[in-house]
Amino acid sequence: MYLMKIIVQKFGGSSVATKESRKMAIEKIIEKYNEGYGIVVVVSAIGRKGDPYATDTFLDLINQEILDKRDIDLLISCGEIVSSVLLSNEIKERGYNTCVFTGIQAGILTDNNFGEASILEINPTSLIESLERGNINIVAGFQGGTNDMEITTLGRGGSDISAVALGRAINCEKVEIFTDVDGVMTGDPNMIPKARLLKTMSFYEVYQLAKEGAKIIHPKAIEIALENNIPIVIKNTFTNSDGTILKAFNSSSCKKKEESLRKRLVSSLTYQQNRVQVKILNNNINKVKETLEEIVKEKISLDFFDLSKNTFVFNVNINNSKRLKKILDNNSLDYEIIPDCSKISIVGKNLCDNPEALLRILDVFYHNKIEIFQISASHDSIWCLINQKDLESSLNLIHDEFKLYEES
Repeated sequence: MYLMKIIVQKFGGSSVATKESRKMAIEKIIEKYNEGYGIVVVVSAIGRKGDPYATDTFLDLINQEILDKRDIDLLISCGEIVSSVLLSNEIKERGYNTCVFTGIQAGILTDNNFGEASILEINPTSLIESLERGNINIVAGFQGGTNDMEITTLGRGGSDISAVALGRAINCEKVEIFTDVDGVMTGDPNMIPKARLLKTMSFYEVYQLAKEGAKIIHPKAIEIALENNIPIVIKNTFTNSDGTILKAFNSSSCKKKEESLRKRLVSSLTYQQNRVQVKILNNNINKVKETLEEIVKEKISLDFFDLSKNTFVFNVNINNSKRLKKILDNNSLDYEIIPDCSKISIVGKNLCDNPEALLRILDVFYHNKIEIFQISASHDSIWCLINQKDLESSLNLIHDEFKLYEES
Protein backbone atom coordinates (compact mmCIF):
# COMPACT_ATOMS: atom_id res chain seq x y z
CA MET A 1 0.00 0.00 0.00
CA TYR A 2 1.23 3.50 -0.84
CA LEU A 3 1.88 5.28 2.49
CA MET A 4 3.85 8.42 1.64
CA LYS A 5 2.31 11.72 2.74
CA ILE A 6 1.47 13.64 -0.42
CA ILE A 7 0.63 17.27 -1.05
CA VAL A 8 -0.73 18.60 -4.33
CA GLN A 9 0.27 22.19 -5.02
CA LYS A 10 -1.41 24.14 -7.80
CA PHE A 11 0.13 27.35 -9.13
CA GLY A 12 -1.90 29.79 -11.20
CA GLY A 13 -0.77 31.86 -14.15
CA SER A 14 0.52 34.80 -12.09
CA SER A 15 2.64 32.41 -10.00
CA VAL A 16 4.56 31.12 -13.05
CA ALA A 17 4.51 34.29 -15.15
CA THR A 18 8.13 35.40 -14.63
CA LYS A 19 11.42 33.93 -13.51
CA GLU A 20 11.11 35.85 -10.25
CA SER A 21 7.57 34.60 -9.56
CA ARG A 22 8.61 31.02 -10.44
CA LYS A 23 11.50 31.36 -7.98
CA MET A 24 8.99 32.15 -5.22
CA ALA A 25 6.79 29.23 -6.28
CA ILE A 26 9.79 26.92 -6.21
CA GLU A 27 10.55 27.98 -2.64
CA LYS A 28 7.07 26.81 -1.63
CA ILE A 29 7.58 23.49 -3.46
CA ILE A 30 11.04 22.78 -2.03
CA GLU A 31 9.91 23.70 1.49
CA LYS A 32 7.30 20.92 1.46
CA TYR A 33 9.62 18.47 -0.31
CA ASN A 34 12.27 18.98 2.39
CA GLU A 35 9.60 18.32 5.05
CA GLY A 36 9.29 14.80 3.61
CA TYR A 37 6.16 15.14 1.49
CA GLY A 38 5.66 13.55 -1.88
CA ILE A 39 5.02 16.49 -4.19
CA VAL A 40 2.70 16.81 -7.15
CA VAL A 41 2.66 20.28 -8.68
CA VAL A 42 -0.12 21.29 -11.08
CA VAL A 43 0.48 24.41 -13.16
CA SER A 44 -1.57 26.78 -15.27
CA ALA A 45 -0.40 28.53 -18.43
CA ILE A 46 2.01 31.41 -17.99
CA GLY A 47 0.45 34.74 -17.14
CA ARG A 48 -2.79 36.20 -18.40
CA LYS A 49 -4.18 37.68 -21.59
CA GLY A 50 -1.44 39.46 -23.51
CA ASP A 51 1.37 37.34 -22.11
CA PRO A 52 3.05 35.27 -24.87
CA TYR A 53 2.01 31.81 -23.64
CA ALA A 54 -1.32 32.59 -21.99
CA THR A 55 -4.40 30.68 -23.16
CA ASP A 56 -6.11 33.81 -24.49
CA THR A 57 -2.98 34.72 -26.43
CA PHE A 58 -3.10 31.37 -28.22
CA LEU A 59 -6.80 31.84 -28.95
CA ASP A 60 -6.11 35.25 -30.48
CA LEU A 61 -3.92 33.56 -33.09
CA ILE A 62 -6.81 31.66 -34.69
CA ASN A 63 -10.31 32.01 -36.08
CA GLN A 64 -12.32 30.07 -33.51
CA GLU A 65 -15.41 30.13 -35.72
CA ILE A 66 -13.88 27.87 -38.35
CA LEU A 67 -11.38 25.76 -36.43
CA ASP A 68 -12.49 22.40 -35.05
CA LYS A 69 -12.73 22.24 -31.24
CA ARG A 70 -10.38 19.28 -31.27
CA ASP A 71 -7.69 21.40 -32.90
CA ILE A 72 -8.35 24.33 -30.57
CA ASP A 73 -7.71 22.03 -27.60
CA LEU A 74 -4.43 20.94 -29.15
CA LEU A 75 -3.36 24.56 -29.35
CA ILE A 76 -4.43 25.83 -25.96
CA SER A 77 -3.05 22.80 -24.10
CA CYS A 78 0.43 24.04 -25.06
CA GLY A 79 0.47 26.84 -22.47
CA GLU A 80 0.43 24.48 -19.49
CA ILE A 81 3.07 22.24 -21.08
CA VAL A 82 5.39 25.22 -21.57
CA SER A 83 5.02 26.36 -17.94
CA SER A 84 5.51 22.77 -16.67
CA VAL A 85 8.81 22.35 -18.47
CA LEU A 86 10.06 25.82 -17.50
CA LEU A 87 9.30 25.15 -13.84
CA SER A 88 10.94 21.72 -14.06
CA ASN A 89 14.08 23.25 -15.57
CA GLU A 90 14.39 25.81 -12.79
CA ILE A 91 13.81 23.21 -10.05
CA LYS A 92 16.50 20.99 -11.62
CA GLU A 93 18.88 23.96 -11.52
CA ARG A 94 18.40 23.89 -7.75
CA GLY A 95 19.60 20.26 -7.68
CA TYR A 96 16.26 18.42 -7.34
CA ASN A 97 14.96 15.63 -9.57
CA THR A 98 11.73 16.29 -11.42
CA CYS A 99 9.37 14.54 -13.78
CA VAL A 100 6.96 16.40 -16.09
CA PHE A 101 3.59 14.96 -17.14
CA THR A 102 0.98 16.14 -19.57
CA GLY A 103 -2.57 15.57 -18.34
CA ILE A 104 -2.96 12.29 -20.21
CA GLN A 105 0.51 11.08 -19.11
CA ALA A 106 -0.61 11.69 -15.52
CA GLY A 107 -3.52 9.31 -16.22
CA ILE A 108 -6.36 11.86 -16.57
CA LEU A 109 -8.99 10.21 -18.79
CA THR A 110 -11.83 12.42 -20.04
CA ASP A 111 -14.80 12.32 -22.36
CA ASN A 112 -14.48 13.89 -25.81
CA ASN A 113 -16.34 17.12 -25.07
CA PHE A 114 -13.49 19.27 -26.39
CA GLY A 115 -13.16 22.60 -24.60
CA GLU A 116 -15.27 21.48 -21.60
CA ALA A 117 -14.23 17.89 -21.05
CA SER A 118 -15.24 16.01 -17.90
CA ILE A 119 -12.87 13.68 -16.07
CA LEU A 120 -14.06 10.07 -16.23
CA GLU A 121 -11.30 8.48 -14.21
CA ILE A 122 -7.64 8.85 -13.29
CA ASN A 123 -5.03 6.10 -13.44
CA PRO A 124 -2.20 7.48 -11.26
CA THR A 125 0.20 4.53 -11.73
CA SER A 126 2.94 6.51 -13.51
CA LEU A 127 2.61 9.39 -11.07
CA ILE A 128 2.88 7.09 -8.05
CA GLU A 129 5.93 5.34 -9.50
CA SER A 130 7.59 8.73 -9.98
CA LEU A 131 6.70 9.75 -6.43
CA GLU A 132 8.30 6.55 -5.14
CA ARG A 133 11.47 7.48 -7.02
CA GLY A 134 11.60 10.72 -5.03
CA ASN A 135 10.84 13.07 -7.91
CA ILE A 136 9.10 16.40 -7.67
CA ASN A 137 6.30 15.81 -10.16
CA ILE A 138 4.92 18.59 -12.34
CA VAL A 139 1.63 18.08 -14.18
CA ALA A 140 0.23 20.31 -16.90
CA GLY A 141 -3.16 21.40 -15.55
CA PHE A 142 -6.35 22.11 -17.49
CA GLN A 143 -5.99 19.04 -19.71
CA GLY A 144 -6.50 15.33 -20.08
CA GLY A 145 -7.12 12.88 -22.88
CA THR A 146 -9.61 10.40 -24.27
CA ASN A 147 -9.33 6.66 -24.74
CA ASP A 148 -8.36 7.46 -28.33
CA MET A 149 -5.41 9.53 -27.07
CA GLU A 150 -7.00 12.81 -28.13
CA ILE A 151 -5.94 15.81 -26.04
CA THR A 152 -8.82 17.57 -24.28
CA THR A 153 -9.14 20.64 -22.05
CA LEU A 154 -11.33 21.02 -18.98
CA GLY A 155 -12.63 24.57 -19.45
CA ARG A 156 -11.71 27.86 -17.81
CA GLY A 157 -10.15 27.34 -14.40
CA GLY A 158 -9.60 23.68 -15.25
CA SER A 159 -6.22 23.49 -13.50
CA ASP A 160 -8.07 23.66 -10.17
CA ILE A 161 -10.07 20.62 -11.26
CA SER A 162 -6.88 18.81 -12.32
CA ALA A 163 -5.26 19.46 -8.92
CA VAL A 164 -8.14 18.26 -6.75
CA ALA A 165 -8.98 15.29 -8.99
CA LEU A 166 -5.33 14.15 -8.91
CA GLY A 167 -5.31 14.69 -5.15
CA ARG A 168 -8.27 12.33 -4.86
CA ALA A 169 -6.61 9.72 -7.08
CA ILE A 170 -3.36 9.63 -5.11
CA ASN A 171 -4.99 10.04 -1.68
CA CYS A 172 -3.21 13.31 -0.90
CA GLU A 173 -3.17 14.90 2.55
CA LYS A 174 -4.34 18.27 1.18
CA VAL A 175 -4.36 20.47 -1.89
CA GLU A 176 -2.70 23.88 -1.76
CA ILE A 177 -3.99 26.37 -4.35
CA PHE A 178 -1.45 29.16 -4.83
CA THR A 179 -2.49 32.47 -6.31
CA ASP A 180 -1.64 36.18 -5.96
CA VAL A 181 -3.92 36.90 -2.96
CA ASP A 182 -3.58 35.79 0.66
CA GLY A 183 -6.71 33.64 0.60
CA VAL A 184 -10.47 34.12 0.62
CA MET A 185 -11.46 37.60 1.71
CA THR A 186 -14.72 38.93 3.14
CA GLY A 187 -15.04 40.85 -0.12
CA ASP A 188 -13.06 42.26 -3.01
CA PRO A 189 -10.41 44.51 -1.39
CA ASN A 190 -10.37 46.65 -4.53
CA MET A 191 -14.00 47.55 -3.76
CA ILE A 192 -14.11 47.13 0.03
CA PRO A 193 -11.09 48.67 1.80
CA LYS A 194 -11.99 46.98 5.12
CA ALA A 195 -12.15 43.48 3.60
CA ARG A 196 -10.13 40.97 5.60
CA LEU A 197 -8.77 37.48 5.21
CA LEU A 198 -10.93 34.57 6.35
CA LYS A 199 -8.88 31.88 8.06
CA THR A 200 -11.49 29.16 7.63
CA MET A 201 -14.48 28.59 5.34
CA SER A 202 -16.82 25.72 4.61
CA PHE A 203 -16.84 24.16 1.15
CA TYR A 204 -20.47 25.22 0.81
CA GLU A 205 -19.69 28.90 1.34
CA VAL A 206 -16.77 28.92 -1.09
CA TYR A 207 -18.79 27.00 -3.65
CA GLN A 208 -21.45 29.72 -3.55
CA LEU A 209 -18.83 32.45 -3.91
CA ALA A 210 -17.18 30.69 -6.84
CA LYS A 211 -20.52 30.09 -8.58
CA GLU A 212 -21.39 33.76 -8.18
CA GLY A 213 -18.26 35.11 -9.83
CA ALA A 214 -15.55 35.20 -7.17
CA LYS A 215 -12.32 34.06 -8.82
CA ILE A 216 -11.22 31.81 -5.97
CA ILE A 217 -11.37 28.23 -7.18
CA HIS A 218 -13.39 26.34 -9.79
CA PRO A 219 -16.75 25.13 -8.39
CA LYS A 220 -16.15 21.62 -9.81
CA ALA A 221 -12.93 21.40 -7.79
CA ILE A 222 -14.92 22.21 -4.64
CA GLU A 223 -17.44 19.47 -5.50
CA ILE A 224 -14.67 16.87 -5.80
CA ALA A 225 -13.05 18.00 -2.54
CA LEU A 226 -16.38 17.92 -0.69
CA GLU A 227 -17.30 14.45 -1.96
CA ASN A 228 -13.93 13.08 -0.85
CA ASN A 229 -13.28 15.31 2.19
CA ILE A 230 -10.00 16.67 0.81
CA PRO A 231 -8.87 19.79 2.67
CA ILE A 232 -7.93 22.72 0.43
CA VAL A 233 -5.81 25.71 1.40
CA ILE A 234 -5.92 28.91 -0.68
CA LYS A 235 -2.52 30.62 -0.30
CA ASN A 236 -0.40 33.41 -1.74
CA THR A 237 2.72 32.50 -3.71
CA PHE A 238 4.29 35.84 -2.84
CA THR A 239 3.73 36.04 0.94
CA ASN A 240 3.95 33.78 3.96
CA SER A 241 0.27 34.11 4.84
CA ASP A 242 -1.33 30.96 6.25
CA GLY A 243 -4.15 31.42 3.74
CA THR A 244 -7.71 30.15 4.04
CA ILE A 245 -8.49 26.55 4.95
CA LEU A 246 -11.53 25.06 3.20
CA LYS A 247 -13.14 22.03 4.85
CA ALA A 248 -16.42 20.17 5.09
CA PHE A 249 -16.37 20.42 8.92
CA ASN A 250 -18.29 17.20 9.34
CA SER A 251 -16.08 15.36 11.80
CA SER A 252 -16.18 15.46 15.60
CA SER A 253 -12.77 17.12 15.70
CA CYS A 254 -14.22 20.09 13.81
CA LYS A 255 -17.19 20.82 16.10
CA LYS A 256 -15.79 24.13 17.33
CA LYS A 257 -15.11 25.28 13.77
CA GLU A 258 -18.60 24.29 12.76
CA GLU A 259 -20.13 26.22 15.66
CA SER A 260 -18.07 29.28 14.72
CA LEU A 261 -19.33 29.10 11.15
CA ARG A 262 -22.94 28.88 12.31
CA LYS A 263 -22.54 31.98 14.47
CA ARG A 264 -21.17 33.87 11.47
CA LEU A 265 -24.38 34.97 9.79
CA VAL A 266 -22.64 36.35 6.68
CA SER A 267 -19.14 35.27 5.70
CA SER A 268 -18.34 37.03 2.44
CA LEU A 269 -19.63 39.13 -0.45
CA THR A 270 -19.06 38.89 -4.16
CA TYR A 271 -20.58 40.50 -7.23
CA GLN A 272 -21.06 40.42 -10.98
CA GLN A 273 -21.01 43.60 -13.02
CA ASN A 274 -22.35 44.34 -16.50
CA ARG A 275 -25.69 42.63 -16.02
CA VAL A 276 -28.84 43.56 -17.96
CA GLN A 277 -32.29 42.93 -16.51
CA VAL A 278 -35.02 41.81 -18.92
CA LYS A 279 -38.77 41.83 -18.24
CA ILE A 280 -40.96 39.96 -20.72
CA LEU A 281 -44.48 41.37 -20.44
CA ASN A 282 -46.65 38.66 -21.92
CA ASN A 283 -49.29 36.34 -20.55
CA ASN A 284 -48.97 33.91 -23.46
CA ILE A 285 -47.00 31.18 -21.75
CA ASN A 286 -46.61 29.15 -24.95
CA LYS A 287 -45.00 32.08 -26.73
CA VAL A 288 -42.66 32.66 -23.82
CA LYS A 289 -41.77 28.95 -23.80
CA GLU A 290 -40.95 29.00 -27.53
CA THR A 291 -38.77 32.07 -26.97
CA LEU A 292 -36.94 30.35 -24.14
CA GLU A 293 -36.21 27.38 -26.38
CA GLU A 294 -34.55 29.73 -28.88
CA ILE A 295 -32.53 31.34 -26.07
CA VAL A 296 -31.34 27.91 -24.93
CA LYS A 297 -30.29 27.02 -28.51
CA GLU A 298 -28.27 30.23 -28.63
CA LYS A 299 -26.59 29.17 -25.36
CA ILE A 300 -27.50 32.43 -23.65
CA SER A 301 -27.28 31.94 -19.89
CA LEU A 302 -30.24 33.32 -17.93
CA ASP A 303 -29.75 34.23 -14.30
CA PHE A 304 -31.94 35.23 -11.39
CA PHE A 305 -35.24 34.49 -13.15
CA ASP A 306 -38.74 34.96 -11.78
CA LEU A 307 -41.91 33.84 -13.54
CA SER A 308 -45.29 35.26 -12.51
CA LYS A 309 -48.68 35.27 -14.22
CA ASN A 310 -47.91 38.09 -16.67
CA THR A 311 -44.20 38.74 -16.32
CA PHE A 312 -40.99 36.77 -16.80
CA VAL A 313 -37.96 38.54 -15.32
CA PHE A 314 -34.29 37.53 -15.58
CA ASN A 315 -30.87 39.01 -16.25
CA VAL A 316 -28.05 38.27 -18.66
CA ASN A 317 -24.48 39.36 -19.21
CA ILE A 318 -24.27 42.50 -21.32
CA ASN A 319 -22.34 40.54 -23.97
CA ASN A 320 -25.50 38.52 -24.69
CA SER A 321 -27.97 41.40 -24.68
CA LYS A 322 -27.91 42.13 -28.43
CA ARG A 323 -28.52 38.50 -29.39
CA LEU A 324 -31.26 38.26 -26.77
CA LYS A 325 -32.96 41.45 -27.99
CA LYS A 326 -32.99 40.07 -31.54
CA ILE A 327 -34.77 36.90 -30.36
CA LEU A 328 -37.34 38.88 -28.39
CA ASP A 329 -38.02 41.18 -31.36
CA ASN A 330 -38.35 38.24 -33.77
CA ASN A 331 -40.99 36.73 -31.48
CA SER A 332 -42.89 40.05 -31.21
CA LEU A 333 -42.75 40.04 -27.43
CA ASP A 334 -43.34 43.09 -25.29
CA TYR A 335 -40.36 43.59 -23.03
CA GLU A 336 -38.43 46.09 -20.97
CA ILE A 337 -34.66 46.23 -20.53
CA ILE A 338 -32.85 47.80 -17.58
CA PRO A 339 -29.15 48.18 -18.49
CA ASP A 340 -26.17 48.84 -16.20
CA CYS A 341 -27.07 46.43 -13.43
CA SER A 342 -24.89 44.58 -10.94
CA LYS A 343 -25.66 41.47 -8.92
CA ILE A 344 -24.47 41.25 -5.33
CA SER A 345 -24.20 37.83 -3.69
CA ILE A 346 -24.20 37.69 0.11
CA VAL A 347 -22.93 34.32 1.29
CA GLY A 348 -23.20 32.56 4.64
CA LYS A 349 -23.80 29.01 5.85
CA ASN A 350 -27.52 28.28 6.32
CA LEU A 351 -28.17 31.94 5.59
CA CYS A 352 -31.68 31.37 4.28
CA ASP A 353 -32.73 29.74 7.57
CA ASN A 354 -32.29 33.06 9.36
CA PRO A 355 -34.70 35.83 8.23
CA GLU A 356 -32.71 38.36 10.27
CA ALA A 357 -30.12 38.58 7.49
CA LEU A 358 -32.69 39.42 4.82
CA LEU A 359 -34.32 42.05 7.03
CA ARG A 360 -31.01 43.73 7.75
CA ILE A 361 -30.05 43.76 4.06
CA LEU A 362 -33.38 45.29 3.08
CA ASP A 363 -32.96 47.86 5.83
CA VAL A 364 -29.53 48.87 4.52
CA PHE A 365 -30.89 49.47 1.02
CA TYR A 366 -34.02 51.26 2.28
CA HIS A 367 -32.21 53.71 4.57
CA ASN A 368 -29.61 54.52 1.93
CA LYS A 369 -32.22 54.99 -0.81
CA ILE A 370 -30.72 52.27 -3.03
CA GLU A 371 -33.22 50.68 -5.38
CA ILE A 372 -33.39 46.88 -5.54
CA PHE A 373 -34.55 45.55 -8.92
CA GLN A 374 -34.72 41.94 -7.70
CA ILE A 375 -33.93 40.01 -4.54
CA SER A 376 -33.88 36.26 -3.96
CA ALA A 377 -32.28 33.65 -1.75
CA SER A 378 -31.05 30.07 -1.62
CA HIS A 379 -29.77 27.96 1.25
CA ASP A 380 -26.41 29.75 1.53
CA SER A 381 -26.89 32.98 -0.47
CA ILE A 382 -28.98 36.11 -0.80
CA TRP A 383 -28.85 37.86 -4.17
CA CYS A 384 -29.67 41.48 -4.95
CA LEU A 385 -29.81 43.10 -8.37
CA ILE A 386 -29.12 46.82 -8.23
CA ASN A 387 -27.97 49.72 -10.39
CA GLN A 388 -24.29 49.42 -11.21
CA LYS A 389 -23.62 52.96 -9.94
CA ASP A 390 -24.66 51.79 -6.45
CA LEU A 391 -22.43 48.71 -6.41
CA GLU A 392 -19.40 49.93 -4.47
CA SER A 393 -21.40 51.77 -1.82
CA SER A 394 -23.78 48.79 -1.42
CA LEU A 395 -20.93 46.35 -0.91
CA ASN A 396 -19.33 48.54 1.76
CA LEU A 397 -22.65 49.20 3.51
CA ILE A 398 -23.47 45.48 3.74
CA HIS A 399 -19.90 44.66 4.77
CA ASP A 400 -20.19 47.20 7.59
CA GLU A 401 -23.73 46.12 8.57
CA PHE A 402 -22.55 42.56 9.30
CA LYS A 403 -19.21 43.75 10.75
CA LEU A 404 -17.26 41.51 8.40
CA TYR A 405 -14.15 43.52 9.21
CA GLU A 406 -14.12 41.90 12.66
CA GLU A 407 -12.70 38.49 13.48
CA SER A 408 -15.52 35.98 14.05
